[in-house]
Amino acid sequence: MKKLLAIIFFSFLWCETSNADCIEGNCINGNGTFKWSNGDRYEGDWVNGQRTGQGKYFYSGGGGIYTGEWKNNNRHGEGTMIWNDGVKEVAIWQLDKAVKTISISKNFIFKKATTFVDSDIIKKSDPSNFKDIVFIEKEKLLDFDKRTFKNRKTSWKKTNFSVFVFKASFENTADILIKVNDEFKGLKKAEKQAIKFGKIFGQMPTFLRKKVKYLIIHKGNPSWAGGNGYAIIHTNTFINENKKYIEESMFHELVHASLDWHWGKKSIEEDKWLNAISTDKYYVSNYAWENPKQEDLAETVLWWYASRCKVDRISKKNYEKVNEFLPNRFKYLDEQNYEIYPSNCKNLKD
Repeated sequence: MKKLLAIIFFSFLWCETSNADCIEGNCINGNGTFKWSNGDRYEGDWVNGQRTGQGKYFYSGGGGIYTGEWKNNNRHGEGTMIWNDGVKEVAIWQLDKAVKTISISKNFIFKKATTFVDSDIIKKSDPSNFKDIVFIEKEKLLDFDKRTFKNRKTSWKKTNFSVFVFKASFENTADILIKVNDEFKGLKKAEKQAIKFGKIFGQMPTFLRKKVKYLIIHKGNPSWAGGNGYAIIHTNTFINENKKYIEESMFHELVHASLDWHWGKKSIEEDKWLNAISTDKYYVSNYAWENPKQEDLAETVLWWYASRCKVDRISKKNYEKVNEFLPNRFKYLDEQNYEIYPSNCKNLKD
């Protein structure tokens, strides 16, 4: 019977380790290093040919590194997993699954959304290529108003409202429509809002404006939004102390409107951007960390622009941080040769 069990055990061990080698030490009963043909590697304790005790496992293809307790070839007990994006999770593991998280180390630079980190990256006094507006008509509209949103996942539904429609003209770029909710009583009040946000829009670099077809302006203070060729603005969001962040918020939403990879040609290439995230292993903000596929791009592009075109408006410390921790994303953006007019940008070819 013992002989039969031995044959079964070593047959199992051979199946697990075929096309692989114990490259150092004792990988049966002791401490040894084992390497699999796919590149995975384990360094640590072995009992009866199984990973049991303390050990470190390197997952191939950037899959991460686990250091901690093992039992019968499974992560089991307390251990630390460093994921491929650099996040460090300390947890209690059972049968290869984390069942209780002890701590997570969030790898981001700024604790808040980058829109609110440094004000006046773009200033009210900066040049704008806005020319003028012309009133076209008043119409009923089925579109977005974020005051109707309850949550991100279920509330992206359009609603009915009426708007004053203006055509806004700009130097060297196409006209857009600015649609002002008729809750701004009277044409003159609506026109005032259209001019204000038309000027801010005209301050944005050309590469963020090329795909934009229209802006929608509402009252209220929800966060702004951007999508496929449009941006939604709520005029009470950036008042009093927050008004100094209004240009940065416009920039953020225009990244969504123009560069999100969902919008196809001449947008960011999803695979290359996600690969840059994995290589950098860092995020620019907590907001980007929590929403990597939705917000990392918009959060990052603002600080790439700041570190390339507005260096004198950000602190030396912040400049050094973003360039140290986001080199692959910044390199990708550098290579796009974006048109940044009307900005003067010493570090980029206009």
